[in-house]
Amino acid sequence: MLPTAPPGVDPDIWQLELPSVLGTAHPDFQDPSSADETEEPLFIDRPPLSDRMTALVSYFDDSPGDRSVSSLRDVVIKSYTAGMCNMGGRSALRLHTTCHPDLVKSVCTLIRDVWPDHCFTSFTIAEGSLQKWHRDRGNAYGMNLVIPITYFRDGALYIESPDASTASWVTLAGETHRAIRVSFDEGPVAFNAQRHLHCAETSIDRRVICVAYCLRGIEHLSAAHYATLCNLGFNAPLLEPLADDDEPRNLISGAFTDFRDMRRLS
Repeated sequence: MLPTAPPGVDPDIWQLELPSVLGTAHPDFQDPSSADETEEPLFIDRPPLSDRMTALVSYFDDSPGDRSVSSLRDVVIKSYTAGMCNMGGRSALRLHTTCHPDLVKSVCTLIRDVWPDHCFTSFTIAEGSLQKWHRDRGNAYGMNLVIPITYFRDGALYIESPDASTASWVTLAGETHRAIRVSFDEGPVAFNAQRHLHCAETSIDRRVICVAYCLRGIEHLSAAHYATLCNLGFNAPLLEPLADDDEPRNLISGAFTDFRDMRRLS
């Protein structure tokens, strides 16, 4: 039943104003087209995700994921980490390395297809964004290869840089640094995560990425564990890479194939 005119209000005027009154007092009566005007615009520029990446996302969704750790510096919805790990100074293999060999082999193949020469003892697939600035102290000298698995708006990577000509002051996670913003719109990027302070912004869409990296202590891994890594497709060095002072400090971006877009690969 529609509400009657309040005392002192002309019934004819009340009938004219009733639609706006109902729209204000009862949201269910709002015109659906006008209610949608405040929603986020659809991501209409996104091409279809390739079959390969769709299958990888399905693998990831069906996997148990890493155990939650309350002290993580990240706000991560889910992650899956495989390969080498360091536990109390002892090099070993993560449990997920051999529990789901099909997933691990698929990810290692993708990493090697993106960058055939990249050395990596471990990888992490993660859904979510880093929320604090940090360096990956446990990494050996070398590059992190970051591969976007899904399409997403925002979710860019910020890497601290003293170069005022290319970097600007940004505030993320309560800290302000001069940094370069690196978008994943064009595909994978690589940078030295052990050397450079970095952080990632929150994305609008589902952000699933794969990070391939090399940990310290590879020389202490047992022969059996090293053979397992190689058989699964990890490109593990025999020894920890030495520091290279001549390593370029600029990001490597735009030089890798983006396997999300099937049309780009045809």
